[in-house]
Amino acid sequence: MIADQITKVSQRAEKLYASGGTLELSKCAWYALTWQWDPKGKAHLQANIDTPADLLLTSGGYQRDTVRIPRLGPDQASKTWGCYIAPNGSSETQVKVLLKKAEQFKHVMSSPSDSKVDAYIQYRVFFFPVTSFPLGISQISYKYLKNIETKYMTPIKQQLGFRRTSSNAIFYGPHS
Repeated sequence: MIADQITKVSQRAEKLYASGGTLELSKCAWYALTWQWDPKGKAHLQANIDTPADLLLTSGGYQRDTVRIPRLGPDQASKTWGCYIAPNGSSETQVKVLLKKAEQFKHVMSSPSDSKVDAYIQYRVFFFPVTSFPLGISQISYKYLKNIETKYMTPIKQQLGFRRTSSNAIFYGPHS
């Protein structure tokens, strides 16, 4: 079954290469999953350890060079369209990435040399789109969302001339 999948993926990659595109194999990963049922009848994802840990695929027109594609476990997230998604629904990796981005943005906003206009542009153009996009498909709890928000809200409020204790409702504006 795995050999058949390797052949199909290789054929699709070759067709993609022939049409002018290629798979970025360094960004690829794969999962081999099975269900394990607990005594209460609840299903849990398990890694299928009977399959090989890695796949070797050829890259584009380089038929002799192979690239190792790692197998990930059900709790390991892979990056897809800017979001980190794990098959078991864990959002741990996505939370870590968002916290890191919020911390970096906090550091940038802590610089007193930015004007209010610059701070607003940095927030609306650079930070907000990158951090809000994954939220629509992530399953992040309210507690983690508040933790992420507190990292960047105080510096951005201060840079925009608000008091750090100002309500976030004032910052975000009216809701209808």
